[in-house]
Amino acid sequence: MLKFVRQQKNWVNLPEDFLSSYRESVQDIYDDVAMDLLGEHVWSSLRCNEFGKFSLKTLCGNHRFHDVPEVWFQEFVEQGIMREDSLSLMKGRCERHINAWYNFPVGSLKTDPSLPFTPTMQYPQEPGMHTCVFSSLASALHEFGDHNAAEFIAGEAKNSLQKLNRISYAKQLLCKKEWGYDAVVFKKGQLDLFNDKTPYPTVCELLGSDGLVHHAITVRGEWLFDSNTQSAIPINRDSLNWCCSSKGMVSTFVSVNFAVRFVHKTSCGK
Repeated sequence: MLKFVRQQKNWVNLPEDFLSSYRESVQDIYDDVAMDLLGEHVWSSLRCNEFGKFSLKTLCGNHRFHDVPEVWFQEFVEQGIMREDSLSLMKGRCERHINAWYNFPVGSLKTDPSLPFTPTMQYPQEPGMHTCVFSSLASALHEFGDHNAAEFIAGEAKNSLQKLNRISYAKQLLCKKEWGYDAVVFKKGQLDLFNDKTPYPTVCELLGSDGLVHHAITVRGEWLFDSNTQSAIPINRDSLNWCCSSKGMVSTFVSVNFAVRFVHKTSCGK
């Protein structure tokens, strides 16, 4: 370890904190670069190697990041995406089973920390309640600016569980004169989520590669509202693949099976 530096044939003592300060500076630079790169994808799995370094990968496995900085985990907790005790348990499990990949629990999806504003899921789905249509729609309506309609739809979430077609029920409710919405219906394969961006909340049934339609989300602008998350996430293939998967089953996004866009007649949204 370097403790001295030679200067004109004389050795001069370095400050005691030189090496630690140098390491901290290098670590800060690495953390900044790493956080930018980590913000480009949605991460679904975590593992630990024999040196105690953590790695992340996307749901499809086509993107990986090794030597994840501790600041990323801190941000994960501070943003409310995952509880600190749950994250500690998961990291501990990875440390006990070297090089084994473990999926983050549903609802623990990483959002992009570099984005200046991430809409909050104002009405997340309650545990054990399959209200993905109404919870995601209510949150999107709130971000759209129609807080009264958002509160109304959220209040109907439990009632929607008695309906066979919950998107049609939402359409029936919001298209009443008092709410002022018109509905635009998209059949299977008609809506391209990557190119058809709109400020109006659009509820979508997602078709997965397993051939199943078991989840619905709402999109608005660049954002995807999933009732299992604490905040909206960017619309991209990683996000949609995650939405199509569930605990113990990996599926990839194929297309929108059915969708309804709620267009407000007076354009109260931004």
